[in-house]
Amino acid sequence: YQGAYSQLVGLLGSQTRSAQITAEAQASLQTQAQASRDSISGVNLDEEAANLLRFQQAYQAIAQVISAADTTFQTLLSAIGR
Repeated sequence: YQGAYSQLVGLLGSQTRSAQITAEAQASLQTQAQASRDSISGVNLDEEAANLLRFQQAYQAIAQVISAADTTFQTLLSAIGR
């Protein structure tokens, strides 16, 4: 009876330790997966600021083109109206 009890306690201890190791490994994998997801989906503020500056410059350039086209059309309309 004592030997069977010792075997049962040993088996339970072994299975408990195995379950703990598995849980720790799964927690580690979850942490790594979340870190990978966050690094992919995260916002890089320096990159966003550079993009904002680039878009602002493009907007200003287009505004100058539109202004030049407006001036040209106004000049043409004035010339035709004379």
